[in-house]
Amino acid sequence: MFPFFLRNSHHDYSIQRVKFGIPLVDVCSVHNDLPSLLLMMILKLNKEAPHKKDIFRAPGNQANMRKLIQFLQNGRLVNLEQFSVHTIASVLKKFLRKLPNGIFGQQNERLLFDVIGAPTESEEKYLEIQRIIFSLPIVTQHLLVLLFGTFRLIVDSRQSSMTSESLSISVAPSFFHSCIPDGNKFAKLEDVQRFKIASSIMKFIIDNFGIYNLFGQENYGYYSRMTGKIINVEENWTFTFRYPPKNLVPSEACRSIENRWLNDECRKWNLPEFQIDTQRIDENAAAATTLVEDDVDYKGSPHRCRFLKTKTDH
Repeated sequence: MFPFFLRNSHHDYSIQRVKFGIPLVDVCSVHNDLPSLLLMMILKLNKEAPHKKDIFRAPGNQANMRKLIQFLQNGRLVNLEQFSVHTIASVLKKFLRKLPNGIFGQQNERLLFDVIGAPTESEEKYLEIQRIIFSLPIVTQHLLVLLFGTFRLIVDSRQSSMTSESLSISVAPSFFHSCIPDGNKFAKLEDVQRFKIASSIMKFIIDNFGIYNLFGQENYGYYSRMTGKIINVEENWTFTFRYPPKNLVPSEACRSIENRWLNDECRKWNLPEFQIDTQRIDENAAAATTLVEDDVDYKGSPHRCRFLKTKTDH
């Protein structure tokens, strides 16, 4: 699986060391992108973690964790099939915990804490978090979009037994170092409060991945290219339908097919059936036609419904 990916990638991936305890930009300095070993670990999690119970919560094998970390730091070829996804997830959490000042950095951590605690509308929170993400180095944005895309797949899978809240609690200390006690045996009250806020930030981003344009078009495109997942995300839009040229498939026939597919998905998720409102579709958009959010009259979980399209594999 992964050798095929590396052969067909546009990146020149050599075996680059994944050093723990140094800034991410230094880890990624050779190609100005994620090292191949780190990327392969995340891709394996993206593919297999949604089907594993208690991923990122259950610990990995300690001996295998030490072995995998040694492979990473020495830049040696490794067969990831020999390691369980729980071990890989635990190593990834340790890598994040070792990043100096955390993946967001001290200043951005404070900003995120202020944003999530402010009595503002959700849309303002989206915009401020998006601004913080865009201010980070490109390699950090790439790592974040891969991680949160994987987290979203995990919480949307019944097999994982992980909700966005439980997953956020499990991974928050790896992302926000300020909520970890400073060498004290017992956590102080302020540490517990900061941990709760950090978990809320993680939950907010996981819940809104793929719904709003939180990470930006370029980062979503990177996620799609690396994982092979189809993901259509536009701010304030729910589904994006792309029609073939009319000389190949008439638009009416295409809409009939879309209706049939959507209703099959609705039945699968126990949602009411609906019809595409053809009066609201812009026939002048030849390359891509988008359905406005309020054209879809659905009940149940809007998050689940909105993410259906993004979970499709090639």
